[in-house]
Amino acid sequence: MFCPKCGMKAVDGGVFCQKCGARLFHETAPQLELPDPAGGNMPQETDSNALDGVTAAAGLDATLMNVGDLKIKVIAAMNKWIGIGIGEGKELVEKAPVLLKRNITMEEAEFIKHTFTKTGADISFTDQSGQTVNVIPHCRECGAVLDADSDTCRSCGHSLNVPPAFKKGDSGGQDDSVDWGEVWDEFMSQTLTKKIFIASGLLAAALLAVLILRIICSSLITLVAIPTGIYFIYQYWGADYVTKFIYDKSSKELRLPDGMTSQTLIEALSGKFNYPYFKGARHGTKGECLIEGKYAVYQVVFDDGSRALLTCDAANNNEKIRTILREAIAVRSYINKFFNPDLPFDAAKELKTLKSTERQRKAVRFVVSFAVVILVIIISLEDAFPGGLQYILNPGMEVRQSCLSQYSESVTVEEAFENFFDNGEWSEYETDGYSYVVFTGACEYRGERADIRVTFKITGEQFVVDSLDINGGMQDDFTLRLLLEKVYENYRGEGS
Repeated sequence: MFCPKCGMKAVDGGVFCQKCGARLFHETAPQLELPDPAGGNMPQETDSNALDGVTAAAGLDATLMNVGDLKIKVIAAMNKWIGIGIGEGKELVEKAPVLLKRNITMEEAEFIKHTFTKTGADISFTDQSGQTVNVIPHCRECGAVLDADSDTCRSCGHSLNVPPAFKKGDSGGQDDSVDWGEVWDEFMSQTLTKKIFIASGLLAAALLAVLILRIICSSLITLVAIPTGIYFIYQYWGADYVTKFIYDKSSKELRLPDGMTSQTLIEALSGKFNYPYFKGARHGTKGECLIEGKYAVYQVVFDDGSRALLTCDAANNNEKIRTILREAIAVRSYINKFFNPDLPFDAAKELKTLKSTERQRKAVRFVVSFAVVILVIIISLEDAFPGGLQYILNPGMEVRQSCLSQYSESVTVEEAFENFFDNGEWSEYETDGYSYVVFTGACEYRGERADIRVTFKITGEQFVVDSLDINGGMQDDFTLRLLLEKVYENYRGEGS
C-alpha cells in the first residue's frame, strides 16, 4: 500500500504515513477522518483506563495535532524525547497534524502527553484500529491525575516517571549533554549549499577571532599570555562568583517527605545515605540538622514543615569558597535522589564537577605559586647580575651592548645600527656549536632602498662580524667594512 498524499510505501499495519503523516486508508480498517483540534469532526474517544491493558499490547500512535506558539520548545521536546533531529523537527512542525511516534505503551503516551502539553502543543493518540484514545497523565504511585503545568503529583509528591523507552544509558534519566554525532548528522542532512554556507561561516568566525587577537597582540608570546592570564584570573577570582550564582539560582530546596523533622532526617541520613564524602548528620546548637561533608558542614533549614533548604556558609573560608559551594550542590542532589530517586537530579555528575573544581583550584594555586617563584628568581638574578633579565628577554644582548673597538670605544653596536638603519630587528640562532646574532634593517644603497642583513658570530666570550647580505645577495669583506665605516661615521656626524 502507498500513501495517497506523498506516494511513499507504507509500513505494514501502519495507520499514518511515516514521511508526511497523512492517514492511510486500509480496505479492512474503518475510514475515519483526521481529528480536528478546533472542535470539528472528531472520532469517538475511548477512556485510557478502559483500554490500558489493550493498548499496552497493541500500542498507540502519537500525532502532533497543533504546535501552538512555542515552536522552539516543541522541536526541542521532539529531539529530546522522541529522538527526532532538529532539522526534521522543524519540517514536522510545519506539517502538523503529523505522526510523531508509533506503537508506544500507555505509560509512554502519558509522558508524551504531559511533556508536550507543557509546551503548548496538542497531542492526539489513536489505537491500531484508528480510534482516538483520551490519554490522561496520572501518578504511578497514587493514581492521582497530574496537573498540566507540574511534573510532581500534589497528592503524594512523586514526579512523573520517565518511561524506560526514553531512558538513556544507566543514569536512569535524560542526558542533557550535546550529542556531537547527532549534530554532525544534522549538518550532513543539509543541502550542499547550506553545508558550504555553515562551514564558511564557522571558518570566517575562527579567522576573525584570530585576526582580532593578532591585531591586539603584538607577539606570539602575548597572544598566548593574554588568554592564559584571563583563564587564571577567572579561576582565581571570577569562578567563585559564577559558582555562587549557580548555587543560588539552582535552588537550594530539598524534596523531603512530608512531615519530616530534623530528628527524622538525621535518622534517615545515618542509614544508607551514599554521598561518598558524607561524615555524618547531627543536631546543631539550636536543634537543626547539620550535615558534615568533606569540605564544610551544611545546615538544613525547615520552613513550616512544607519544604527545607540546604544552606552553607562559605564566606568564612575564602580559599575554598568555590569547592564548598560545589559540594553543597552535590549534597543537595544526593539528598534529593536519596528520598526521591525519580527526580531529574544527576548526583554523579555533580560529584564529578566537585572533584574537577577541587583539582582546578589546586592546579591554579600551584601554577600561580610556581610563576611567583620563577619571577622572584629572575628578579634576584637581575639584582645580582645587572642586565641579566635583558639578556633573557631581548635576543643578542651580548652583541648589542658591546662595542666594535676598531670603529668606536664608546658607541655600542645597537646605538650605531639603530641610528643608521630603519626598521631594525634583532634575532639569534645556534648552529654547528656556535651562536649567531642577526640584525636586519633597511637603508639607501647605490641610490636605492635596500634590505640589509648583518650576521655576528659569537666565539666564546668574543664575537666577530661574520657576513653581510644585501637584498638577498652575499657581499664580500670589502663591502662589509665600507658599510660599517659608513654606519659609525653617520653616528659620529649626528652626535657632533
